[in-house]
Amino acid sequence: KIIWVFHNKYPHDIIQSKEIAQNMLWLARNSTTIVVHSKTSCQYIPDADKNKKKAVYVPHILYESHNDNMDTSDIRKKYGISENDFLYTIFGSIKPYKNIENGIKTFQRMRLQNSKLLITGSPYNSGYAKKIKTLCSEDSDIILDLRFISDENLDGIIDISDVILLPYKEGSSMNSGVMIKAFSKGKTVIAPDICMARDLAENKFFYIYKKSFQDAMMQAYQNGKKINKYMGDMAKNYIYKNNNREIVKKRLDKILK
Repeated sequence: KIIWVFHNKYPHDIIQSKEIAQNMLWLARNSTTIVVHSKTSCQYIPDADKNKKKAVYVPHILYESHNDNMDTSDIRKKYGISENDFLYTIFGSIKPYKNIENGIKTFQRMRLQNSKLLITGSPYNSGYAKKIKTLCSEDSDIILDLRFISDENLDGIIDISDVILLPYKEGSSMNSGVMIKAFSKGKTVIAPDICMARDLAENKFFYIYKKSFQDAMMQAYQNGKKINKYMGDMAKNYIYKNNNREIVKKRLDKILK
Protein backbone atom coordinates (compact mmCIF):
# COMPACT_ATOMS: atom_id res chain seq x y z
CA LYS A 1 0.00 0.00 0.00
CA ILE A 2 1.01 3.57 -0.61
CA ILE A 3 -0.52 5.88 2.00
CA TRP A 4 0.05 9.55 1.27
CA VAL A 5 -0.49 12.13 4.01
CA PHE A 6 -1.53 15.15 1.94
CA HIS A 7 -0.53 17.87 4.40
CA ASN A 8 0.32 20.86 2.18
CA LYS A 9 -0.73 22.02 -1.28
CA TYR A 10 2.97 21.91 -2.17
CA PRO A 11 6.24 21.97 -0.18
CA HIS A 12 6.92 25.11 1.86
CA ASP A 13 9.48 27.76 0.96
CA ILE A 14 10.20 26.63 -2.57
CA ILE A 15 9.27 27.86 -6.02
CA GLN A 16 6.55 25.72 -7.54
CA SER A 17 7.77 23.71 -10.47
CA LYS A 18 6.46 21.32 -13.09
CA GLU A 19 8.52 18.51 -11.53
CA ILE A 20 6.92 18.96 -8.10
CA ALA A 21 3.44 19.05 -9.66
CA GLN A 22 4.19 15.85 -11.58
CA ASN A 23 5.49 14.11 -8.44
CA MET A 24 2.37 15.05 -6.48
CA LEU A 25 0.14 13.92 -9.32
CA TRP A 26 1.98 10.59 -9.38
CA LEU A 27 1.40 10.21 -5.64
CA ALA A 28 -2.29 11.00 -6.01
CA ARG A 29 -2.74 8.47 -8.83
CA ASN A 30 -0.71 5.67 -7.24
CA SER A 31 -1.67 6.00 -3.58
CA THR A 32 -3.99 3.42 -2.11
CA THR A 33 -5.21 5.99 0.41
CA ILE A 34 -4.78 9.75 0.66
CA VAL A 35 -4.90 10.92 4.29
CA VAL A 36 -6.16 14.46 4.83
CA HIS A 37 -6.14 16.41 8.12
CA SER A 38 -8.90 18.78 7.00
CA LYS A 39 -11.98 17.87 5.02
CA THR A 40 -11.90 20.98 2.85
CA SER A 41 -8.40 20.09 1.61
CA CYS A 42 -9.77 17.32 -0.65
CA GLN A 43 -10.38 19.90 -3.38
CA TYR A 44 -6.61 20.46 -3.68
CA ILE A 45 -5.71 16.82 -4.31
CA PRO A 46 -4.09 16.66 -7.77
CA ASP A 47 -6.66 15.64 -10.39
CA ALA A 48 -9.25 15.80 -7.61
CA ASP A 49 -12.22 14.62 -9.69
CA LYS A 50 -10.55 11.23 -10.11
CA ASN A 51 -8.47 10.94 -6.94
CA LYS A 52 -10.43 12.51 -4.08
CA LYS A 53 -12.44 9.29 -3.67
CA LYS A 54 -9.26 7.85 -2.12
CA ALA A 55 -9.24 10.55 0.57
CA VAL A 56 -9.77 9.57 4.20
CA TYR A 57 -10.06 12.18 6.92
CA VAL A 58 -7.85 11.53 9.93
CA PRO A 59 -7.79 14.33 12.55
CA HIS A 60 -4.42 15.83 13.40
CA ILE A 61 -3.68 14.29 16.81
CA LEU A 62 -3.62 16.63 19.80
CA TYR A 63 -0.44 17.39 21.73
CA GLU A 64 -0.22 16.15 25.30
CA SER A 65 0.99 18.71 27.83
CA HIS A 66 4.47 18.42 29.34
CA ASN A 67 3.98 20.80 32.26
CA ASP A 68 0.50 20.67 33.79
CA ASN A 69 1.76 21.95 37.15
CA MET A 70 4.53 24.25 35.96
CA ASP A 71 5.13 27.56 37.75
CA THR A 72 5.24 30.12 34.92
CA SER A 73 6.49 33.02 37.04
CA ASP A 74 10.09 32.26 36.05
CA ILE A 75 9.15 32.38 32.37
CA ARG A 76 7.45 35.75 32.80
CA LYS A 77 10.49 37.04 34.67
CA LYS A 78 12.89 35.75 32.02
CA TYR A 79 11.09 37.56 29.20
CA GLY A 80 10.00 40.62 31.20
CA ILE A 81 6.29 39.95 30.71
CA SER A 82 3.88 40.90 33.48
CA GLU A 83 0.50 39.28 34.15
CA ASN A 84 -1.15 42.50 32.97
CA ASP A 85 0.57 42.46 29.57
CA PHE A 86 -1.55 41.23 26.69
CA LEU A 87 0.77 38.72 25.04
CA TYR A 88 0.71 37.70 21.39
CA THR A 89 3.02 34.76 20.66
CA ILE A 90 4.53 33.23 17.53
CA PHE A 91 6.23 29.88 18.10
CA GLY A 92 7.61 26.97 16.13
CA SER A 93 10.18 26.85 13.35
CA ILE A 94 10.97 30.38 12.18
CA LYS A 95 10.55 29.99 8.41
CA PRO A 96 9.66 32.38 5.56
CA TYR A 97 6.34 30.71 4.65
CA LYS A 98 5.03 31.60 8.12
CA ASN A 99 5.28 35.28 7.15
CA ILE A 100 6.52 36.33 10.58
CA GLU A 101 7.49 39.72 9.15
CA ASN A 102 3.78 40.47 8.71
CA GLY A 103 3.13 39.65 12.36
CA ILE A 104 5.94 41.97 13.44
CA LYS A 105 4.97 44.90 11.19
CA THR A 106 1.29 44.61 12.10
CA PHE A 107 2.07 44.61 15.82
CA GLN A 108 4.32 47.65 15.38
CA ARG A 109 1.65 49.59 13.47
CA MET A 110 -0.95 48.97 16.17
CA ARG A 111 1.09 50.33 19.12
CA LEU A 112 -1.19 48.79 21.73
CA GLN A 113 -0.83 49.70 25.39
CA ASN A 114 0.39 46.98 27.77
CA SER A 115 0.93 44.53 24.93
CA LYS A 116 3.94 42.47 23.88
CA LEU A 117 4.87 40.13 21.05
CA LEU A 118 7.01 37.08 21.83
CA ILE A 119 8.64 35.21 18.95
CA THR A 120 10.36 31.98 19.82
CA GLY A 121 11.75 29.04 17.89
CA SER A 122 14.64 27.86 15.75
CA PRO A 123 15.33 30.00 12.63
CA TYR A 124 15.30 28.65 9.07
CA ASN A 125 18.84 29.97 8.60
CA SER A 126 21.14 32.73 9.86
CA GLY A 127 20.10 35.12 7.10
CA TYR A 128 16.43 34.87 7.96
CA ALA A 129 17.22 35.20 11.67
CA LYS A 130 19.14 38.43 10.93
CA LYS A 131 16.18 39.79 8.97
CA ILE A 132 13.81 39.15 11.89
CA LYS A 133 16.24 40.68 14.40
CA THR A 134 16.65 43.79 12.26
CA LEU A 135 12.89 44.32 12.07
CA CYS A 136 12.61 44.15 15.86
CA SER A 137 15.82 45.89 16.84
CA GLU A 138 14.24 49.16 18.00
CA ASP A 139 11.04 47.80 19.55
CA SER A 140 11.25 46.91 23.24
CA ASP A 141 7.76 45.41 23.16
CA ILE A 142 8.90 42.61 20.82
CA ILE A 143 10.84 39.81 22.51
CA LEU A 144 12.93 37.38 20.45
CA ASP A 145 14.18 33.99 21.60
CA LEU A 146 15.42 32.49 18.35
CA ARG A 147 16.59 29.05 19.41
CA PHE A 148 15.27 25.53 19.86
CA ILE A 149 12.85 25.45 22.80
CA SER A 150 12.24 22.23 24.74
CA ASP A 151 8.69 20.87 24.88
CA GLU A 152 8.37 21.68 28.57
CA ASN A 153 9.55 25.27 28.18
CA LEU A 154 7.41 25.76 25.08
CA ASP A 155 4.35 24.64 27.01
CA GLY A 156 5.18 27.24 29.65
CA ILE A 157 5.48 29.96 26.99
CA ILE A 158 2.10 29.01 25.56
CA ASP A 159 0.61 29.04 29.07
CA ILE A 160 1.48 32.71 29.60
CA SER A 161 0.24 33.72 26.13
CA ASP A 162 -3.14 35.27 25.44
CA VAL A 163 -3.32 34.64 21.69
CA ILE A 164 -1.14 32.63 19.30
CA LEU A 165 -0.47 34.25 15.90
CA LEU A 166 -0.32 32.40 12.58
CA PRO A 167 0.43 35.14 10.02
CA TYR A 168 1.06 32.58 7.25
CA LYS A 169 1.42 33.50 3.60
CA GLU A 170 -1.29 32.35 1.26
CA GLY A 171 -0.15 29.42 -0.81
CA SER A 172 1.24 26.15 0.43
CA SER A 173 -0.41 25.68 3.83
CA MET A 174 -3.62 23.73 4.35
CA ASN A 175 -3.12 22.66 7.98
CA SER A 176 -1.26 23.87 11.03
CA GLY A 177 0.34 21.83 13.79
CA VAL A 178 0.83 25.12 15.66
CA MET A 179 -2.94 25.60 15.70
CA ILE A 180 -3.49 22.12 17.15
CA LYS A 181 -0.71 22.65 19.70
CA ALA A 182 -2.28 25.93 20.84
CA PHE A 183 -5.74 24.39 21.11
CA SER A 184 -4.31 21.44 23.03
CA LYS A 185 -2.96 23.92 25.58
CA GLY A 186 -6.23 25.83 25.83
CA LYS A 187 -5.20 28.87 23.77
CA THR A 188 -7.03 30.60 20.96
CA VAL A 189 -5.30 31.58 17.71
CA ILE A 190 -5.46 34.11 14.90
CA ALA A 191 -5.30 31.99 11.76
CA PRO A 192 -5.50 32.57 8.01
CA ASP A 193 -8.26 31.12 5.85
CA ILE A 194 -6.57 27.73 5.41
CA CYS A 195 -8.41 24.42 5.13
CA MET A 196 -8.05 23.43 8.79
CA ALA A 197 -9.39 26.81 9.88
CA ARG A 198 -12.37 26.49 7.51
CA ASP A 199 -13.19 23.08 8.96
CA LEU A 200 -13.32 24.51 12.48
CA ALA A 201 -14.61 28.05 11.84
CA GLU A 202 -18.22 27.38 12.84
CA ASN A 203 -17.07 26.58 16.39
CA LYS A 204 -16.05 30.21 16.89
CA PHE A 205 -13.26 29.54 19.37
CA PHE A 206 -10.57 31.28 17.32
CA TYR A 207 -10.13 34.20 14.91
CA ILE A 208 -9.99 33.53 11.19
CA TYR A 209 -8.93 36.28 8.81
CA LYS A 210 -9.41 36.44 5.06
CA LYS A 211 -8.17 39.99 4.42
CA SER A 212 -7.07 41.97 7.45
CA PHE A 213 -4.69 40.33 9.90
CA GLN A 214 -4.59 43.61 11.81
CA ASP A 215 -8.37 43.65 12.31
CA ALA A 216 -8.21 40.15 13.80
CA MET A 217 -5.36 41.16 16.12
CA MET A 218 -7.31 44.23 17.25
CA GLN A 219 -10.44 42.18 17.87
CA ALA A 220 -8.49 39.77 20.06
CA TYR A 221 -6.95 42.66 22.00
CA GLN A 222 -10.30 44.37 22.51
CA ASN A 223 -11.89 41.11 23.68
CA GLY A 224 -9.34 41.01 26.48
CA LYS A 225 -7.83 38.20 28.49
CA LYS A 226 -11.03 36.65 29.86
CA ILE A 227 -12.81 36.20 26.54
CA ASN A 228 -9.68 34.83 24.89
CA LYS A 229 -9.22 32.38 27.76
CA TYR A 230 -12.84 31.26 27.35
CA MET A 231 -12.26 30.73 23.63
CA GLY A 232 -9.10 28.76 24.39
CA ASP A 233 -10.96 26.55 26.86
CA MET A 234 -13.60 25.85 24.20
CA ALA A 235 -10.88 24.95 21.71
CA LYS A 236 -9.25 22.57 24.19
CA ASN A 237 -12.53 20.82 24.94
CA TYR A 238 -13.18 20.38 21.22
CA ILE A 239 -9.71 19.08 20.43
CA TYR A 240 -9.68 16.59 23.31
CA LYS A 241 -13.05 15.26 22.15
CA ASN A 242 -12.34 15.09 18.42
CA ASN A 243 -8.55 14.78 17.99
CA ASN A 244 -7.65 12.39 20.77
CA ARG A 245 -5.40 9.35 20.48
CA GLU A 246 -8.21 6.79 20.35
CA ILE A 247 -10.02 8.48 17.45
CA VAL A 248 -6.82 8.88 15.44
CA LYS A 249 -5.70 5.32 16.21
CA LYS A 250 -9.02 3.78 15.08
CA ARG A 251 -8.94 5.65 11.78
CA LEU A 252 -5.32 4.71 11.11
CA ASP A 253 -5.95 1.07 12.05
CA LYS A 254 -8.78 0.95 9.53
CA ILE A 255 -6.53 2.33 6.79
CA LEU A 256 -3.70 -0.09 7.59
CA LYS A 257 -5.82 -3.27 7.58
